[in-house]
Amino acid sequence: VQSGWWLIQTSEELRSLVKSLAKRGQRERYLCRMLQRYFEVVTHSMADTKTDNTVSSNETETENENDEQSQLQQSLNDLIENDNQTYDD
Repeated sequence: VQSGWWLIQTSEELRSLVKSLAKRGQRERYLCRMLQRYFEVVTHSMADTKTDNTVSSNETETENENDEQSQLQQSLNDLIENDNQTYDD
């Protein structure tokens, strides 16, 4: 996907993303490293999201997805900040 928002729904799509990231670019290399390091966490989160979505109603799904996405984003941001601090040291 060239631009805009997109969603990775399977571990195969995540693997494909990791393989397509530029290894020489600083930001993409760092993203690649983080995705590889936390691959299991991310895929587990995707599986939990799928399970939650099939059980809940459409309104609850939207609220849960937003909450889960913000929690996941915050967790990933915290992990990246912690890793940046150790990377800079």
